[in-house]
Amino acid sequence: MTHGQELVTNGYDPANTELCYAKMIYDHFGGLFSSYENIALPGVSNKHIVESTLDYLIANEPSNTFVLIGWTSPIRYCFTHNDHYVRFNIHNPPSEGDHHAGPDITEFHKQFRLHMNDGHDLSRTFFHEVNYLATWLDYAGVPYAMSYFFEEPGYNQSRRRNGAPVPHWTKKSNEPLNFGEPDARYLYRHNILEVSHWHSLQRASKEFGNVWASGRHPNLNGHKHITQRLIPLVENALNTI
Repeated sequence: MTHGQELVTNGYDPANTELCYAKMIYDHFGGLFSSYENIALPGVSNKHIVESTLDYLIANEPSNTFVLIGWTSPIRYCFTHNDHYVRFNIHNPPSEGDHHAGPDITEFHKQFRLHMNDGHDLSRTFFHEVNYLATWLDYAGVPYAMSYFFEEPGYNQSRRRNGAPVPHWTKKSNEPLNFGEPDARYLYRHNILEVSHWHSLQRASKEFGNVWASGRHPNLNGHKHITQRLIPLVENALNTI
């Protein structure tokens, strides 16, 4: 979504990044920012978002940098194997190109769906990924604004529409070190927009018209809606510098 998939092409294309909500925010603030760089990729995981953000900020001087983070669904998974970067999610099998990673990638995906698809685990991991990155940015003094595109931490994808929470641990867990249930609202001590864009876009059509390029990605109207939602959050972060 932050890459702008389907705004120009369905897949990776730098042209997408010139029309997405991040570019709209950059343009909205005029000359406040001296340059714009979009390192988001389509189809990657929250783990990748954490790692690529930190890689960029560590490799480049993070001062005078403003960061926009659009979290994706925790069902996505990325890793490197045989010098090939693989991305898939719980529902979709590896793409044809991912078979370069090895002959057993399809079998691995099947086992992944069977054994790494626990809603409690996904919810817990997502909660900590958001907290890790926000805490690092706070510590480093890097202003930022975060938002959720799909479910928020504390909820899994299958239940995101009815808002049913998913605790870190199932009540039947044999984990001896369960220190209690963290409240997902803890994360709002960071500069994070409440209510996912997915939910907001479902209600945006009355004002913006059609907001979907397909059933999966927002079109230009959808990105305008996302931009309007995020501008106050960006202003809040800028006012604290």
